[in-house]
Amino acid sequence: RDLRMSRGLGDVYKRQPYYPVDYIGLFALYQLADNGMIRQRAQRLIDRLMHTSALHYQSGIAAGTMGRVYEKELLASQLSELSAFGHVAWGGGHVNRKCASLPFFCLSDYVPPAESVRYARLTHGALSAHYQCGGGNIVAWKQPTVSLSSCVDHHSGERGHQQHLVDIQFATRPDARLWVNHPGDVQPGSEARPSFWAGNGVLPRVMQVENRVLMLWQLDDLEPLNWTHLHLAPDAFDEVRPLRQGYAVRAGNAFAAVLCSQPLTVLGDEVRAEGRNVAWWLEVGEGDFAAFCQRIQALRVVYQGDVARVMDSQHTLMQLDGQGNCQHNGKAAAFPTLVGNEIQVTLSGDAQ
Repeated sequence: RDLRMSRGLGDVYKRQPYYPVDYIGLFALYQLADNGMIRQRAQRLIDRLMHTSALHYQSGIAAGTMGRVYEKELLASQLSELSAFGHVAWGGGHVNRKCASLPFFCLSDYVPPAESVRYARLTHGALSAHYQCGGGNIVAWKQPTVSLSSCVDHHSGERGHQQHLVDIQFATRPDARLWVNHPGDVQPGSEARPSFWAGNGVLPRVMQVENRVLMLWQLDDLEPLNWTHLHLAPDAFDEVRPLRQGYAVRAGNAFAAVLCSQPLTVLGDEVRAEGRNVAWWLEVGEGDFAAFCQRIQALRVVYQGDVARVMDSQHTLMQLDGQGNCQHNGKAAAFPTLVGNEIQVTLSGDAQ
């Protein structure tokens, strides 16, 4: 039974809300199992969860794309137990009363992998990572002040459940977070799965290249909810600027732009795009916000036929079609081929 449990952790990609539940059994096996092979296997699984969590850990928040998510993780992520795990493992997190398994970690002699500390507490440069988890192809991009991650080309066009495919998290505040989804219910806070903000009624096609993501929805005529939406809480940001096709936001020294091929309507923290065929584009970065806004204002997101493009006056920056063919700056941008459980991490700038 112990071995079956350890194998089952890969069934759904990045079940972030349930990592603490997995840790209950894993830390018990790691610390108490009589069989040395079982202890070693438990440690390898804990290392894997710690390693991938570190890639998405942003200033105390357990952020990132998730195979199973609830609105509570998205709207109050500093209150999740995984955030408290990050505090113990790497510092900077939020200790709270959600502690079903955290004491197991605290009482054990387990030490997270050394590289996980570097990834979790990135202070300079940028990090780009690719790995696979439970059948999902995960891409992560991270700077000290902002992170962006996605699960690319995951059952595109199929009925969704609780998959949170694209996530942006800023370092300044836990609620400085952006995401786009196709809702499964019209009532915020409902118990539906997918719900208004958590998960997707229909899964989009997604591509990510470093700090940029392009999402493409094709909703058929039988789909009752013919709109997608962006969660943008203006009070969480230092600045929100309207753009020709979307918005740019700044939080401290970090920024993001979200553009859409369809006209947008603001409804409080919701930015809604009506339409069955729609493309959303997101980019993050840090530095000169004014120069960033000027560059982004010159871009256009168009969705014609079966192809979505992000274009300036000179060329196509990103392109994605309904079959999953994707290009970035005129070159193919497929997910890299990985060997086994490889986690491919590239550090650039001062992070090298």
